[in-house]
Amino acid sequence: MKNDYAKSHFWHRKDNKQYFMRVKHQWIEVSKEVYSTCKNSHVKMYRDSYRDDKLIMKDNDNLIYTSSIGDPIEYLHKKENKRVIEEAISQLSLDEQYIIYELYYHNKKEKEIAKKLNISQQLLNYKKKKILKKLKIFLLNHF
Repeated sequence: MKNDYAKSHFWHRKDNKQYFMRVKHQWIEVSKEVYSTCKNSHVKMYRDSYRDDKLIMKDNDNLIYTSSIGDPIEYLHKKENKRVIEEAISQLSLDEQYIIYELYYHNKKEKEIAKKLNISQQLLNYKKKKILKKLKIFLLNHF
């Protein structure tokens, strides 16, 4: 159901207790009861339409809203891909896992991680490339 009003169609002066509504591009003064009834109706319709548009399905007893996930099919693919990527990462050594998590999950720079590991940035970059090749091979074999 389409809402006939917008938030900008309501205005009131608190000091004079005057209430106005915009009708056909003109402001008209209305009683407090008319103002509150129309505004409450607008707010309720807005909330209902927002909830109905966003609520799409249940996934393991959790409500999924499109505003947070976008396309539900794409969401499920991403969820499955994330699981596979986490499985691939779990196949790596602890040092390799640490490098991947710091770089891609914690958004740290190579220079920072290299300093923590007491290695040069070039060596870290070389290790990162080797790790990514391992992950690529694992993922290609999986799909």
